[in-house]
Amino acid sequence: MRAIALLRGINVGGHKIIPMAKLKAIFESARFKNVTTFIQSGNVLFDTTATDTGILRVKIERMLTDALGYDVLTIIRSADEMKKVVAKNQFVDDHIEKKTKYYVMFLEKKPTKNEQQSALATQVKGMTFRFGACELYCLLDAKFSGNDSPFSNVKLEKLLNQKGTTRNWATTTKIAELAFS
Repeated sequence: MRAIALLRGINVGGHKIIPMAKLKAIFESARFKNVTTFIQSGNVLFDTTATDTGILRVKIERMLTDALGYDVLTIIRSADEMKKVVAKNQFVDDHIEKKTKYYVMFLEKKPTKNEQQSALATQVKGMTFRFGACELYCLLDAKFSGNDSPFSNVKLEKLLNQKGTTRNWATTTKIAELAFS
């Protein structure tokens, strides 16, 4: 299976700095094949014989903790799952037309209806959420900067009772493209 490991909090704000060559070597030392990384934010594409993404996630998180000395939340998607995330393109037309900011929060599991409703209730003017299978799509007006954005992983994780990691739409689509190249 072609898989993608989305690592949370890697190389952000000068914390948890991992050169991509080192990250690639860590994955290769675990006998993953055709390992590639994409940009510095912790996106690793690789081939594996594993079919259970839950077990794969535990293995990778332990491997990273052992190699780096700290925990790294990892969200796993198969290449096919990533292709479906992009195919859903919940907001892509609005994003292009209105020059908005478009993000996908990759979640550990599918949120319950109540959890989804809690997150949807936090939307403010200029912010729109939609849920995918195990993803939250977020469209933000371009007026929001990083500091004043109402989109907060921490807040959403509390509402959804789980962890996640976020990628912008350009990164999400590029990862999906790389998974099939």
